[in-house]
Amino acid sequence: MDFTDTIARSYVSLLTNADIMNEVAEKFGTQSRYLKEILSIYVSDRILTVKVIHSDVDTAQQILECVVGYLPSIGEDITKNIAEHSLGLINNTSYSYINLDLIDKQKEQNALLQSLNQTKTENNNIIDDATYNLRELDKDENALSNDTNVVFKTIKYSIVGLIAGVFMVYVCGCMAYVIGDRIYIGNEIRDRFGMVIIGKIASGKNKNIIDKRISRIEGRCCDNSLNDNYQLIAENIMGMKEKYSSIYITGSISDTVIKNISEKISPMLKDIKVKAGSDIFNNAEAVKGLSDCEAVLFVEQSGISKYSVIQEEINKAEWLGKAIIGCVVIE
Repeated sequence: MDFTDTIARSYVSLLTNADIMNEVAEKFGTQSRYLKEILSIYVSDRILTVKVIHSDVDTAQQILECVVGYLPSIGEDITKNIAEHSLGLINNTSYSYINLDLIDKQKEQNALLQSLNQTKTENNNIIDDATYNLRELDKDENALSNDTNVVFKTIKYSIVGLIAGVFMVYVCGCMAYVIGDRIYIGNEIRDRFGMVIIGKIASGKNKNIIDKRISRIEGRCCDNSLNDNYQLIAENIMGMKEKYSSIYITGSISDTVIKNISEKISPMLKDIKVKAGSDIFNNAEAVKGLSDCEAVLFVEQSGISKYSVIQEEINKAEWLGKAIIGCVVIE
């Protein structure tokens, strides 16, 4: 019996386990979640590949050598539990490349910062104009009674406080959006990861007229007719060109919410076996469920799900060879 594929996948699984990732990350003064973003371990055509992406070639080589250094001890365990085998080094190269997507993202961030600075300048001009007008008011205050002076001063500092408060709220909101890792609206998942948005579900929070209006402008789901939304999700899945006999529903939100969505759309998906669960990184039952299905449907929520975690979920699904149907967004 040929155990080559099993042995190769065992190397990938053991090299990427939490203990080794934590040990390597600690040696280089970082965290395992950041190490996973620059380290890629996979099997193609029975060849085990370890790839490190780093801004410094020497550091990348050191990380590579550190990870490869675990292969002998892992090999002994695999020999004992699966089959005897040997490893050979085919190639060890380093090269530089330009990430065009990163350049485009940097351009977008620079444009956003320039817009923020321009807005800041405009608001500063407004404050300067208001201050000038207040100085002009000060010149006329001397002719008024003490009671009138109190009224003018109250109005004056109220205007300054109002303008300054609005400006600071705007700046803080812009900065939180630029540097934040959580998704704001569902369409950002489509734009950043290229995933199809299969459907949107309202979070169920009560919104006033203004909030509903803003949600419609932003393209959020604000309709609480949830049954229609679930029916639309099911019809989109059934209408796909590629047909799958089994689907696993998962995401980086509450396990209860994911399973509730699964229970609602399962009866609508004819001849499709549906499983659900969260945390496909640390939950062995979730990993097994995902492995048993042909495709995966992600469920994420605005204000809760993070870009970095979604990227790791996509990487995990691709590594397991699962087709990605798309994403359902709770807004």
